[in-house]
Amino acid sequence: MDVAIGGSLVAHFLTLFVVVWVAGRVNLSGRFLLFFALFYGIAPLVPFTGFEFFQYEVSYSYDPRVLLLYSLSSLFFVLVAFVLQAFPCAALDVLDVDTAAALRVLWCIALVAWLIDIAANWSFFLLPKHEYIASIPQQTKNLFLFTIPAAELLAGAFALSPFRSVVMRRVVAIVGVLAVLQSLVLGYRHVALLALLLILLPRVRSLGVLTLCLFLTFIGEISNGIKLFFSPASGIQGNILDAVWWREYLEVSIGVSTEQKAILSNLLIKLAHPEFIDYWRGFLYLVAGLFGSIISRIGVEVTASTAELAAFVGTLEGQGTGYSIQLSIIESFGLVLPFVVLVGFLARATVGTMLFILAAEIMFSMMRNGPEYWLAQVNKLIFLIFLVWLLSLILQFVRVRSQSVAPRLPADL
Repeated sequence: MDVAIGGSLVAHFLTLFVVVWVAGRVNLSGRFLLFFALFYGIAPLVPFTGFEFFQYEVSYSYDPRVLLLYSLSSLFFVLVAFVLQAFPCAALDVLDVDTAAALRVLWCIALVAWLIDIAANWSFFLLPKHEYIASIPQQTKNLFLFTIPAAELLAGAFALSPFRSVVMRRVVAIVGVLAVLQSLVLGYRHVALLALLLILLPRVRSLGVLTLCLFLTFIGEISNGIKLFFSPASGIQGNILDAVWWREYLEVSIGVSTEQKAILSNLLIKLAHPEFIDYWRGFLYLVAGLFGSIISRIGVEVTASTAELAAFVGTLEGQGTGYSIQLSIIESFGLVLPFVVLVGFLARATVGTMLFILAAEIMFSMMRNGPEYWLAQVNKLIFLIFLVWLLSLILQFVRVRSQSVAPRLPADL
């Protein structure tokens, strides 16, 4: 092992140690950010060969460039976590009676949207995941004019219920579990992961963060088998109780998860093929994420940041290669970094509410998707925060108005 590789390995180990140490000492928004940074930051420490990335085979041995990029980005996330720690007050005060009422209204809206999605789009649910994703433009929007992340909100309410009554908390919990199961049927694991993290991360510190991260890294691929069991299109239901099937599945699955390898593979492919790194398009992806709806209305089409990678590795329609935050930093000349800080502040603003699961989802998405994708999610979160704020103002006006017109008894009585 040469000096460059050895030095970069030591530096990355120390960086991850700092990430773990800080994660146990910052608020929940910073802890989520550092947890995802740690989860994906482990991948460059474990070489692998013969990883089947769709129709392309990827192998990885220690690379100082990769280790340096991961170390520098991890240190930036630590800095962001410290900045978030300096702002202890959430923008949405869950103790405020009008804000709490507005969050309950939002839960009802999410429930209606989820039921509309099931009623209108159930025929798509049994499709394989890539076909389901490809069919999304043909599906009915869950609020007819637009779509909100209903399943995520319901799952978030499972961990952070806006209701106080025991009966409603049970109803919220049941609906949240059903929303998570539906996401598994569609082939998505992230909703279940985020709901689990919302329950566990507030209760752990540095050692717990590290333990949970290592568990998901080396044993977490079992969750993919569970997801496939709930997905009718996978066709493995008959094998789920077969010990031989599980042994063969785990023999190739235990280790650094395919999720971590896939995101690292995106960076490896682009570093190996510099012609795929298109710097000016990094700016375009930022604009597309922020103003995608406006751009589409004026007839400008922007291909996804993953399009060239997808063509190179041979994905099917509806499948995606993912991306990485390191690639986003490189291709935008670092201009994506202020938006990472923005996501952190949005998470800080929504701590304690079911909206926090959306902020956590964006942090997760930053690590594994192109910027145009997760910046579009940022727009939705900002809209929902504004909606809660607007609803709280309306409810406050109604409450004050009703109190001012209430009949009063004469003073001498």
